[in-house]
Amino acid sequence: MKALRIFGVTAIAVAIGLSLLFTLGGMAVHADNQQLTITLEPKSPAGYVAGYAGITSLPLQATVTKDGVPQTGVKVQFVVTGANPQTVTATTDANGKARFTYTGQAVGVDTITATANRTQDSGSMEWGKVWSATSPLTWSDFRWGTPPAQTNYAAVTGYTFSVAQYKEEVDKPVERGPHDFTAKARLKNVKCRASFSPKDSWSKAGQQTAALLNHEQGHFNLAEVSARELCRDLKAIEVTGQGPDPVAAHNDALAKLRAKKKEVRAAAWAANDQRQKQYDDETKNGTIPTKQAEWDQKIQNLLNALPQSQSFSALPLVTALEAYAVNAADEIDWDYDSDGLWNEEELTFNTDPLNSDTDYDLLIDGEEVFHFGTDPTKSDTDGDGVLDYIKILFLAADPPIPERPVGGIAFPADKLALLAPYIILAALIAIVAVSVAVYMRRYRS
Repeated sequence: MKALRIFGVTAIAVAIGLSLLFTLGGMAVHADNQQLTITLEPKSPAGYVAGYAGITSLPLQATVTKDGVPQTGVKVQFVVTGANPQTVTATTDANGKARFTYTGQAVGVDTITATANRTQDSGSMEWGKVWSATSPLTWSDFRWGTPPAQTNYAAVTGYTFSVAQYKEEVDKPVERGPHDFTAKARLKNVKCRASFSPKDSWSKAGQQTAALLNHEQGHFNLAEVSARELCRDLKAIEVTGQGPDPVAAHNDALAKLRAKKKEVRAAAWAANDQRQKQYDDETKNGTIPTKQAEWDQKIQNLLNALPQSQSFSALPLVTALEAYAVNAADEIDWDYDSDGLWNEEELTFNTDPLNSDTDYDLLIDGEEVFHFGTDPTKSDTDGDGVLDYIKILFLAADPPIPERPVGGIAFPADKLALLAPYIILAALIAIVAVSVAVYMRRYRS
């Protein structure tokens, strides 16, 4: 009789559970009828993601969700039109992400469209040209921009130059007296590059002469001169920080170093703009052959005086920041992924500027650098087999960590009903298991 009572209670519990399961399961099925949402990444705040033809690989991902829940097993078609046309199909993983990586071999602009069940999202990619003595500009590089309606210019060359790599180095603070410490700081491994921007470059039909192309190449060559000068001046920086303790001296040195770096970069752009204007003024935009020849030689002399090794232009290494930023010189102080690190700092710490958790350890990059002291590029900083997140969550009382979504996926309160069927099913299994265990124990007794 006792056994019958036990199984009677179990049967009632199972019936109630199954009723809730079907009811809430119906809610989940209803949610499946919602429209798919697809999001293509990365996207730059300026509208174009930038890379370098033949050098940069662009990692694309499309996230497919339905009513806020990631969808698995959905086919996503990536269609690239423009300078590097192609079509690829990928399937979403457990996190609802389909991935596609490609390297543009041709200079120009691509439009990438990701489609899933008639739902689309798109973005644009600019494939620029890194300055090289062996790869001069051609008129085909100028076909992506659009001339203004009213202009007297026959062509315009879009370019930029920027810091591509560097490392901040701060010496160990030295005690000069009671509450008086100093520390020296400098930049190491500085590399820069100049690049051509096809979307900002154009030429007028019927005026594409060899002489004009040579003049436009001169503008690009001057940008390379500026890149090399920027590297030279950044390498020459050394500042001294002061403070009442070692930490204060270190931080003061670092702050002065970063301020000096921005000052040098601003001066480099001012000098470049003045020189570019002088080039146009004296050659009358390349229309005075004798003056153009003089400037051709002057530019070559400047390049010869600054060895190629001081520039990063020739090296086939592209940082994450450059792969995503449209103009590193202009957007260096932005924080694309809102992780507490500026794009400039992402470059310093070798983190992904479009991923707030580079090492996928559930700790935001900025928190790892400034709060926890862990390596944002390694999920297990000291390599002892215990993840940083586990140590901070379970083994460290101070500092506390902010709340994190379970499994890296945030479930809003109004979406928890989607999980209810699984929770109830687990509870039913537990009830049945306990009931059987109790029955077997009493039966044997």
